[in-house]
Amino acid sequence: MRGVGVCVAAAVAAVLAIGGPRSSIAGIEKEAAIAQDSDNDDDEECEENSADEECAETSGQQNDGGRKGDPGGSNLDPDLIPEHVLFFSGTDIWRNGAFSHTGMFWAYRGFDGDGPVLKLLLNSGLYRYYSGRKEIVGFQAMGAALPGWRWHGRGLEVTVFAGLDLQDHRFLPNDPGNRLRGTHVGARGGFDIWYEPVRDGMITVSASLSTIGKSYWMRAATGGRFFDMIWLGPEFIASGDDRYTEMRLGGHITSVRFSSYEFSLGAGWAKDNDGRSGAYGRLGVLYRPYGGASYPERPVPF
Repeated sequence: MRGVGVCVAAAVAAVLAIGGPRSSIAGIEKEAAIAQDSDNDDDEECEENSADEECAETSGQQNDGGRKGDPGGSNLDPDLIPEHVLFFSGTDIWRNGAFSHTGMFWAYRGFDGDGPVLKLLLNSGLYRYYSGRKEIVGFQAMGAALPGWRWHGRGLEVTVFAGLDLQDHRFLPNDPGNRLRGTHVGARGGFDIWYEPVRDGMITVSASLSTIGKSYWMRAATGGRFFDMIWLGPEFIASGDDRYTEMRLGGHITSVRFSSYEFSLGAGWAKDNDGRSGAYGRLGVLYRPYGGASYPERPVPF
């Protein structure tokens, strides 16, 4: 008998813990139907007493999509939610060098808002140059963390940034006269500008300067919008450090969009301070993980 009593007590405790029997689907539908009938009755009473202020308030709450203050009564369009994060990567190549980069861009108030931003960048590649009469192959790797700020105006977008720069350079054969040899920590700063002076015309300028070896990179481009889809026009690129410089002149296609991805292409002619020249090509990719269906008016200039 003591064992039976213990079993009964355990069963009662289990029922109390669970909270009693749950309503079946049929019961839930029946309760919903009763609630709907009650709402209809209230509507009929309000029609008979149209001057009643309480009925007017109740009717207004129902028209607002449910209980007053219920966040579930409003349906947010995902395309209207601001984007805050995108990822980017790219590569460029010519006869005397090849580089690739990847990174992340974060905007506190979204890409269309003013406020703090953060750019994280990784870059690596190799290039050839002459030291005296000897040809040197340089291997470079760098990483940067660049907080900044973004402003918007009428047809204008400006981003400035400054932060930490870490670079590592190796040379084959060794070049003792090159101060970039080894690992260095410095500062990097720069800006990105996108301006549309007319509806289907744009000018963009981007620049980045490091205290390590006075290395720099700059791009300026202009163009027009075609088919309301892409930007097409000329571009100029300059890069280098205290031992090596390179200039490029070519054309670009910007903002080729496919789902959550956005592509940019560039090609033209390059020349360096050793007198060598040749064709170059580059490819850039942006990935918007939370905004594939919504396209901003201006792409992010990298």
